[in-house]
Amino acid sequence: MTYEPIPHLPPDEHENISAFFERCYDLIRERASEYEPPAISLAKIALHWQTYTDCKTTPYDVAIMMALLKIARLSKGHHQDSLEDAAAYLAIANSLKEQSHCNDAS
Repeated sequence: MTYEPIPHLPPDEHENISAFFERCYDLIRERASEYEPPAISLAKIALHWQTYTDCKTTPYDVAIMMALLKIARLSKGHHQDSLEDAAAYLAIANSLKEQSHCNDAS
C-alpha cells in the first residue's frame, strides 16, 4: 500500500470549512438560548434514557448518540443541517468528555 499525501486545500476551501464550524458554533448558541445550556439539556435526556434503558447514560453518551443519529440520517443523502447538527453534537461531547465511560482512553 502506498501512502499518498492529501493535497493542500485551496484557500476558498479553508473559508468553507471555517464557515461550516462557525455555523455549528452559532447553532449551539442559538439552541442554548432557545432551550438551555447543552450540559443541562443533555443531562435531562440522559436521565430519561437511563430510566428507559436501565443503563447508566451520561450527557456525553447522549451527545455521541445524537451525533450518530444525525450521521445515520446522512445515509439517505447529503443534508446540510444533519452535518451541522452532528458536528455540533460532537463539539458538545468534547466539552463533556470527562463524563465518558471511557475517559481513561485518550
